Amino acid sequence: MSWIKDLISPQTRKWEDFYRSRWQYDKVVRSSHGVNCTGGCSWNIHVKDGIVVWETQAIDYPVFDKELPPYEPRGCQRGISASWYLYSPIRVKYPLMRGALLDLYQAEKNRIGDPVAAWKSLQENPEKRRQYQTARGKGGLRRVDWTDALELIAAANIYTIQKYGPDRLAGFSPIPAMSMLSYASGSRFLQLMGGLNLSFYDWYCDLPPSFPEMWGEQTDVAESAAEQEHPLRVLVIEDNKDTASTLGVILKLWGHEIDIAYNGHAGLNAARQFHPDVVLLDIELPGIDGYEVAKAMRQIPELEHHAAQVAAEGFQALQRAIQQIDGQEVRIGHQGVGLLGLVEMCER
Repeated sequence: MSWIKDLISPQTRKWEDFYRSRWQYDKVVRSSHGVNCTGGCSWNIHVKDGIVVWETQAIDYPVFDKELPPYEPRGCQRGISASWYLYSPIRVKYPLMRGALLDLYQAEKNRIGDPVAAWKSLQENPEKRRQYQTARGKGGLRRVDWTDALELIAAANIYTIQKYGPDRLAGFSPIPAMSMLSYASGSRFLQLMGGLNLSFYDWYCDLPPSFPEMWGEQTDVAESAAEQEHPLRVLVIEDNKDTASTLGVILKLWGHEIDIAYNGHAGLNAARQFHPDVVLLDIELPGIDGYEVAKAMRQIPELEHHAAQVAAEGFQALQRAIQQIDGQEVRIGHQGVGLLGLVEMCER
């Protein structure tokens, strides 16, 4: 083996120090990345001299049941690259606007004076619209101050409302995990304006479109794992078949046993055979209404100590329900609480 020669030369191996230093850290802190996420995943953040140097997925989530598999590691590839985002030279720290659009808008505003009228003039001129639209995807972004950026946004919103109606506004608000205040301000703005508030999953296409709107939650599944331990028998009495089937699907996903009836008489028959723990009961039912069903259900011996869940049409219906089922153990909800709200009321 005389042709192998060992080189002992610290000078030529100094590059190894750079690699070793790359993974050194002073302390580890617990965090949850706010990089376009819900904050539902726990991360161990390794810090050196106050700088985030790297992160690892935490694996110490509580064990609900030894029979249930754990959900770790939890954390996406976006999360594990968050330390790069923090110090990236291309991180956006101030408003940027396409130069072609900014120049056209400012020229119209200088000519007309009113921001909304300026935006209208720009939008209703096909040639000028084409100029800034064809500049998309070619860079040319220019830094602007917040006053100019907010003025253009406001003018565009007002013009759209005036011409097409408020339901043509579609927006996205920062997720609650990043900032509850930021999320509330953006979502409340859209609600007050009558616009459409998109979920961040729809915006970034991380999941199938409308996933949170359909299921009522994000991707975090561990929060509902404990429900597998104590499934409920839930009877849904609802004449709207779409609503009934959707509730049934969601409750099944949460681990509960479901039966569905589409009118009051069928609901009473199902209650006698199914012996539900909880009844999701609509008020406006064909034949006998929800009030009569609730009263009749109290006469069924097997259901004597079970609560009927009432889904009313609105506040006045709630008042009528309270009056007409007086003295009974009835948990009363309304359709505005949403599907997950009804599920949570079932499990109380």
